[in-house]
Amino acid sequence: MKKIINWFKNYWYYYKWPVIVIGFFVIAIAVMVAQSASQVDYDIHILYAGPYIFQLGEKEQAEDIFRSLMPRDYNGDGEKTVILANMTIMTEEQFNEAMEASNRVQGPAIVLGQYYGPQIERAFSQEIFAGESVICLLDPSRYEQVKSQNGFLPLEEALGYKPDIAFDDYGMYLKDTAIGQYFELFRRFPEDTILCIRRLSTASVFTGKKKAEESYKYHLDYFKHLVEFKGE
Repeated sequence: MKKIINWFKNYWYYYKWPVIVIGFFVIAIAVMVAQSASQVDYDIHILYAGPYIFQLGEKEQAEDIFRSLMPRDYNGDGEKTVILANMTIMTEEQFNEAMEASNRVQGPAIVLGQYYGPQIERAFSQEIFAGESVICLLDPSRYEQVKSQNGFLPLEEALGYKPDIAFDDYGMYLKDTAIGQYFELFRRFPEDTILCIRRLSTASVFTGKKKAEESYKYHLDYFKHLVEFKGE
């Protein structure tokens, strides 16, 4: 035992730093592999951007609804998965109205500053033009912002026709769709929430064009199912 201890001390004295460096990289690689293995490859990415503040459990409830409407497992990994990016973002007018309403409420004040300002504006622009979200539920102000930059796919191209409920070439109000009327959660959203679909992101050139194009086809198919949902 004493020989082993002496050998280890001698080995550590001469090779301490190589062992530390190699150990660092082994741990780092193990962490990256574990994170990669646990990362979910979602079938469908949906974005909500507007003044609605999701209450506890509503995001998960919305994802469950959207998952239940999926006709199939698009990426073939054995699971139907949907992620909703719920981005509460307000215009100056909406922010001021929310602040006034908050001041009238008794009890703890609602923290609203995080929903208005340059930082959240940048986050929205990054998600809508370079993020993974394809199907969108947007406040009219956000809708016009993206529309002005030719960010939406025309409904005629997305569906093969323009629905009667469409108010222009790109969008329709959620409240006018069957899903907006059938599901109680969606009836809580602002009445002017717009359902639309963005064009394939140009950022796909850098993130893997073939995979992005395949995923976009899934979203087109799913978008059609959402629009043509009839309820029970």
